[in-house]
Amino acid sequence: MKKIDVAMLKKNTSSIIFLIVVVLAVSAYFVYPRLAKTDADPWAMIPENSTFILQIDNPSKFVSKLKSEEELWQTLMNSAVFKKMDLELAGLDSLLKNNNTYYKLLNSSPLTICFKVDEANKSVSALFLSKINYNPGLGDVKSYLTRKLGAKYAVVDLNERDFGGIKIVDAERNKTYYLSFLDGLMLVSHNIDMLTEAVNNYRSAIAYLDNDKSFMAVRKTAGKKVDAKLFINYQQIGVFLGLYANSENSMAVSKLSGFAAWTELDLIAKHDELLFSGFTSYSDSAQFLGSIKGQAASENKLYNISPFNTNIMLSYKFDSEMVNANSIEGLNYDPAHLLKFIGNSVAFGCTATQMSAFGKQSFAVVDFKDRERGEDELRKICRIAGSNHSIRYNGYVIRQISNENLLSSLFGDAFKPIKNNYYFFLGNYAVFANSKEMLVNIIQMYDTGKTLDLNDNFKKFSDNMSSKENVSLYIKPDEVLNMASSFVNKETALALLNESRLISAIHGASFQFSNDGPLSFTNFYFKLGARVSEENLALWKIRLDDDIVGKPALVKDHITNRFMVLCYDKRSNLYLINNDGQLLWKKKIKGLPQGDIMQVDYYKNGKIQYLFNTRNYVYLIDKNGNFVKNYPHKLNPAATNSLNLFDYNRKKDYRLMISQADKKTYNYYINGDKVGGWGEPHSQNIVNETVKRVVANNKDYFLITDIDNNTLIVNRKGNERIKIRGELKKARNSGFFVNRTNSKGIILTTNEQGKLTYIKANGRLAQTDFGSFSKDHFFLYEDFNGDRSVDFIFVDGRKLKVFDRFKKLLFSYDFDHEINIKPIFFNINRRQSVLGIVSDQEKTIYLFDNKGNIIISRGLVSETPFAVGSLNNNKELNLITASGNTLYNYRLK
Repeated sequence: MKKIDVAMLKKNTSSIIFLIVVVLAVSAYFVYPRLAKTDADPWAMIPENSTFILQIDNPSKFVSKLKSEEELWQTLMNSAVFKKMDLELAGLDSLLKNNNTYYKLLNSSPLTICFKVDEANKSVSALFLSKINYNPGLGDVKSYLTRKLGAKYAVVDLNERDFGGIKIVDAERNKTYYLSFLDGLMLVSHNIDMLTEAVNNYRSAIAYLDNDKSFMAVRKTAGKKVDAKLFINYQQIGVFLGLYANSENSMAVSKLSGFAAWTELDLIAKHDELLFSGFTSYSDSAQFLGSIKGQAASENKLYNISPFNTNIMLSYKFDSEMVNANSIEGLNYDPAHLLKFIGNSVAFGCTATQMSAFGKQSFAVVDFKDRERGEDELRKICRIAGSNHSIRYNGYVIRQISNENLLSSLFGDAFKPIKNNYYFFLGNYAVFANSKEMLVNIIQMYDTGKTLDLNDNFKKFSDNMSSKENVSLYIKPDEVLNMASSFVNKETALALLNESRLISAIHGASFQFSNDGPLSFTNFYFKLGARVSEENLALWKIRLDDDIVGKPALVKDHITNRFMVLCYDKRSNLYLINNDGQLLWKKKIKGLPQGDIMQVDYYKNGKIQYLFNTRNYVYLIDKNGNFVKNYPHKLNPAATNSLNLFDYNRKKDYRLMISQADKKTYNYYINGDKVGGWGEPHSQNIVNETVKRVVANNKDYFLITDIDNNTLIVNRKGNERIKIRGELKKARNSGFFVNRTNSKGIILTTNEQGKLTYIKANGRLAQTDFGSFSKDHFFLYEDFNGDRSVDFIFVDGRKLKVFDRFKKLLFSYDFDHEINIKPIFFNINRRQSVLGIVSDQEKTIYLFDNKGNIIISRGLVSETPFAVGSLNNNKELNLITASGNTLYNYRLK
């Protein structure tokens, strides 16, 4: 087989562009001055087995229409192919500048373009048929082209065939173009065999398309006042796509030849959209559309179940009797028992944007007309397959059928990516995926109202989709571009990469077929352009005056018993937002808060106030935005860290510890008075970390770390409790934790080299080595995998690593960008803990479950630390974060 290379793809493109220029130039020059006309029909010349036929009644108006739709044209200009075509057409100014009359008639002749696979050369050839209604003298044409094309091209007589014509030889690109005239039609192609076939078809007076009933059925439906008309020959489309598919997918695309017979589509271009509508014919029930002709078109309700970030979805309706699966490989089971309970809708979908996640994030939805008996039948298959285990999540039961051929045997090769067959029921629909985690993700999306039908962009997109359908394919080319290379050959992958700017500007594409009598109504729709709504999972979002900085705080509303959000922007504006996302007040303060905002009950009467410090003040503000009496407190000298709040006996006898510019750490009562008997420990340098309290063996340890990473450990009176012997040098982004792993020390942390460091009661240090890490690494000490043994979590630069107590690597992950914000570990329910990591450069949050799976793959926008809690103080769980000047509320469950 002859290999396609990138150069060949470029040559084919260049050839087509050049042919367009030649057709337009010659027709514009020679049509106007002559009045003699003939009525040759271009359809009589169409080569047999053409894959695509494009008919443009007035090319000049067509190009002008595209250019008039500014956003659409600017999007098309992202393509190297379209940009080159535009430049070539602009070059016609110079070809025709001496005759303005000719220029006005440029592009006026009806144009038909055929595309056909040249199987010998493994390429696509194009034939241009321009109905100029005149037969000019070849000598005149030859002289004109010689003069206008210049020395770069050789213009000579065509002697290889028994019809007159001209050859245009481009020695630089090793290309030859052929031009001929026949009864008022101009024929141009770079493939002489294709041109010859067209001439012979016309001479024989037998137009093969006239005898094709399927073609004639759709040709009759073509519109009159449309921008262009496109005809698709399904018998040849498999061969056409096979040129670009890789070996693994060539068989799959070849099956498209059995989908239907012909499609005719009327093209309308407007603003930032391309709309194709028409009809599709099918010859018999052997073709897919013919096999479902008895199925009435109906609304696709599977969009109501699919996750909001679904970017591939193939859906079709069928009659269970049409499924010819007599058996399922590897399973001693007759599928007819299951099929009689299945409804008439099935879909395959995916949310992945990278091929590495394609299998993990694929899913299938199957409609059941009798859920109860269908569910019983699936449980029976589980037992036969030897997988009778089940788990529960949020009231849903997840089971598994251990047979990788189940769905593909029933519904076709499109479902092959689903191999592990974990499933649960959602109403009358069974949802399948390759992992429990993906199903949990789908459940979370559904329960929080984050389904595709509620996606703002999809709602706008679907306004141009047919409301009823039998077969549909929905894709988001801008999101699946990165996966294309796994389905096409290397040469095509490179070509797609070169067109990434154009593809990235296509925000949605849909292909729908709906039964409508003897034909299938067909609707193709492409949404292009720069304007697209931000997609995320937010229940609500609110824009504030300037960029939000720091971590939002969840603070209790003592009246409603719900929670509100307190946050601040870089202009030192403080905002209080209620649980519904409404701004209650904004207050200007002096300077930015140094750290977390805390809540206290200052008066011990159940009313909540909000406590924090800036560099020069300690603030205490009530729910109405008013300062508590005697606040703010002036700090002298200035604070160098964020205060920490302690309530030792939980009696609201608060203590505030804060380090100040004299390198001392102070202890205050909530009224601002100093705590008597506090030793005011003095650090070697400025302290900018919040004082940390650790309780071990019923003793308090207060850890004070300065900017040189030297640490003091004191008791409640501020006196040294442990004198560290040796050099600790705690890592800047590491915390202090009570040792729950062994008896090497009472407190543990990591040092600047990333070594786990134990602090013993006598001050001696011990170390364990988990590998080499930078001094800026983050360290957490939590039970990551839920085995009731604490694990060691390192985030360093772009890498996440989780080790168990035996130093075994449990999980690792590589991010695209360095992590600069401290990760957060929290519980999503009693059984599931989650590690949350903000990638501020990507403006997104990664949530990892205890298996290392990303439980929400996309949609959590963030550039700041986030807070987790229940705004409504119920079983719901909210995640509050910010990006730019926008505060987001996400519901995780």
